Amino acid sequence: MPQGVRATTPPRGRLWTLAAAVLVFSWILWTIGTFVFQRLNGEPVSPTCSLEVRLLDPASHRPGAEVLLSAGDFQSFRGFVGSAGESRLMLMLSARGLKRLRELAGPPEDQTLAVLVSGEVISTVPMSAVSGELRLELVLDGMRASDANEVFARLTE
Repeated sequence: MPQGVRATTPPRGRLWTLAAAVLVFSWILWTIGTFVFQRLNGEPVSPTCSLEVRLLDPASHRPGAEVLLSAGDFQSFRGFVGSAGESRLMLMLSARGLKRLRELAGPPEDQTLAVLVSGEVISTVPMSAVSGELRLELVLDGMRASDANEVFARLTE
């Protein structure tokens, strides 16, 4: 070997480093797609939670016996604080749930829906507010933040 020339060994491990970097990057993308982007539309409603929607009897102001919608008719929910500081709950209906609601409820002008969680009315909403929408926006009147968080937790049971 001539003087001043060093023998170089071929680089080793570059392929493994590249493969590991691609694997880590893929895992990060999968994690973001699975846990972050899906949560932007809200938390999924558990099909086993005790969520019910019934018509409100105008005479007694109590929910009727017939369950119009149950937890399986909703896709997701999002809880937030309104501009006046009140707790709000947005329930996103599935297409099946909206169709079922329209079929069972009848004309929307004069009917009010009662939304129950664990058998307790958490809010009411006029039927006209959901015509054409895939969501129910509820104001949780008089509920403290801790009680609203309890409602949100029950929706994910």
